[in-house]
Parts: sequence; structure tokens; C-alpha cells
Amino acid sequence: MIARYSDKTIEKIWNLHNKFSKMLEIEILALEGLASIGKVPPDVPARVRENARFTVEEILEEEKKTRHDVVAFVNVVSRYIGDDAKYFHKGLTSSDVLDTAFVLLNLESLDYMENIWKDMLDVLYKLAQKYKHVPQIGRTHGIHAEPMTLGLKLLGYHYEGLRVLEALQNVKKSIAYVKLSGAVGTYANLPPEVEDYVASKLGLKRFMPATQVISRDVFADIVWAMAKLMSALKRWSINFRLMDLTEILEVQEPFYKGQTGSSAMPHKKNPISWERITGLARVVQSYVNVALENNALWFERDISHSSTERIIFPDMYHVAAYTTKLMTKLLKDIRVNEKYLKRNLEYLRGLVFAGRLLVALMDKGYVREEAYKIVQSLSMQVWENETLHLKNLVKEHLSHIFSDKEIEHIFDVDDYLRYIDYVFDTYKVEHQL
Repeated sequence: MIARYSDKTIEKIWNLHNKFSKMLEIEILALEGLASIGKVPPDVPARVRENARFTVEEILEEEKKTRHDVVAFVNVVSRYIGDDAKYFHKGLTSSDVLDTAFVLLNLESLDYMENIWKDMLDVLYKLAQKYKHVPQIGRTHGIHAEPMTLGLKLLGYHYEGLRVLEALQNVKKSIAYVKLSGAVGTYANLPPEVEDYVASKLGLKRFMPATQVISRDVFADIVWAMAKLMSALKRWSINFRLMDLTEILEVQEPFYKGQTGSSAMPHKKNPISWERITGLARVVQSYVNVALENNALWFERDISHSSTERIIFPDMYHVAAYTTKLMTKLLKDIRVNEKYLKRNLEYLRGLVFAGRLLVALMDKGYVREEAYKIVQSLSMQVWENETLHLKNLVKEHLSHIFSDKEIEHIFDVDDYLRYIDYVFDTYKVEHQL
């Protein structure tokens, strides 16, 4: 990942030293498993653990000769462990070590993503509570629909975020595999007891039956979960950008001291961070197809998946972590313009209460079709004449049906939103917030 969008913690997880360290731990645990069933002398695992060494530079240099990263790793470590090298990597195939290490790297990354996602959700939930009772016009198809609140919109985002969190937690369980069953999954050179031992030590479960690898549909689930995360960030960012349009201006992306919006137009405050999140989401979402293509391997395995996984998995986590943290900062510093929220709510001169007027007529005994025609006829007049207000037309044409008090009630925003507290209170209880 380019430095611009990289995350320090993800970098530490996916650097080569951490990868090789996990591979070494798996190798040593396999030796312990062999020792537990008498296949290697009992003192070998502890001695290898004490003496085993490597540097990334040594392994990369060795790989220039071997053109095989695991063989290079085994060769380098073997030089440090003396006679015990004859037991090292015994009965294992490269993918036994690589895939189990790959699982561990993903689990470490998912733990981190879960933590920073929770941090972001905490900020989002507090923001939703803050604006719980601030009215906003709801929009469907981009057109003014009915009154809602900004807080309710944000609470909907939070609920989506909880579903993303659930996806992250579920995928951690679904990928928690060890695979040490050899070249084609037959345990021909390493007894199943060794895999059981390593699985118990790592807190994982066996992947059985296997081919040479853990099937790639397992890892595709991770990419899908991360694409779902990015899809949520993308949806929120797009809607914040729409609310940031000059003609709407209900919210604004933070604009910090010294920031420049345009080299040519000094007045500009562009929503560049929300646009950045939108763009980066496309990258991760595109990886879903790559991950699914990786599942279609020849027979018991080919290596076509390996090159892509070296790119998409680290980069996916970098982008997801970067954008999650960026969204957290934006939510903390977001600017909400309540005067424009009020202006936009009133922009259509009462038309947004047409649905409530329809119900009120039905309450008076009108069948729905007849009531709909009455309300639509009045509404079209308001659409065509900017001097008209729906409430005034109701007073003029429907005063024989409604009293002044009833008309005021129909057009009362607060009464329209009377169940907002119920939604928030129920949500809090159901999700134990």
C-alpha cells in the first residue's frame, strides 16, 4: 500500500518479519506435536525454539536462489538449529505452514479492525443522540418525502455499522482453521494428531478434508466482510456529500485552519475526505471478484491465488483501517447547519405533510382513492405556484372537513416525529447500548 493510505498497525501485522515469525511458531508447534507422539526426541522442540533465528534479509537473499519462499525460510532457520534441522519442517508441505500463518495474520487484522470499528460506532451513536430531535426532510428518489430527524438518519447508519461489526465477528469464527494435512490432504507424512495438537495450541479448528490448501472460499468470506464494511462507509460518505451540496448545506465536512479548497477558487470548501472514502471503497469492493476467482484452483491446488493474495489482503486492511479512522475524525468534527435543515424542511411549503393529510381524510371516512385525488390536486397547485402553501389551501378548500385545530395538528412537525424517542429507546435496549 502506498504510504498515503497506509496504517501503521496493519503494516506491522503484514510485514515479512511478522509473517515469518508466525511460520516459525507453527513449525515449532508441529515439532511439539511430533514429540508428543514419539516421532521426534522430546528435547528437540525446546532446543529449536531456543536456537531458531532468521532475518528477513537472509530469507529474501536465499529466495533469489531457491525461487521458493518457504524453502528459503526453512533453509535459513535450519542453519541456526544445527543437527535438529533434520526434524525441522518434517512431514509438512509449504501450504501447511503458509495457510495456517495466513489465517493468523487475518485474525490479527480482524481483531484490530473490530476495535477501530467499535470506536467509530461509539462516535456515530453519540452524534445520533445529539441530533435525535433535530428535524430534517427525508428524501426518496432524491425528492423531498416526509419529515424525519438527522439523528434518526445517523441511527440508521449506526445500525448498518452494527451489522458490519457482526460480519467481522462472524468471519473470525469461520476462518479460524489449521491445515497440516500435507500435499493433498491425506496426512501421508504427518499424522492427524500433530494437526490436532497445533490446533489446540492456537485455539483453532482443523480444516478437514483439505486439498493442498485451505479452500479459498474461506478467505473470500473475509474480503466480502471487508467489502461490506467499505460499502457502509461509502454509503454514508455519499449521503454526507449530498447533504454538503451548496444548495442543501445541511452538514459540512470539517474544513480546518490553513486548508485550501481549490487552487483557482479561494472560496471552495470541497468534501474531499468523503470523496476519498467513496473512491477507496471501490478498490476493496473490486477485490471481491479477485477473491472469488481465487477459489477456482486446478485439482488439489495451483498457485494462481498466491500472487493476488499478497496484494489484496494487506491493501484491503490498509484501506479499511485508514478510512475507518478517517470517518471517525470526520464524525467528531462534522459541522451541522440547523438553519439550513429548517429551511429545507419548509422549502416545499407544506407539501411534505401531504401523506398525513391523506390519512386525516381517511380518518374522516373518505376512501383512500378519493382522499388521494383530493390531496394530489391541492399538492399539484402548490408545485405549480410558488406563492401557495398546502396548509392555506387546506384551510381554503377543506375547512368544512377539518377544524383549524385539526389543520394545525396535521402540519405539526413535532407531532409527526412523536415516536422518535420510542425508536431510540427501543434501539438502545435491543442492542444493549
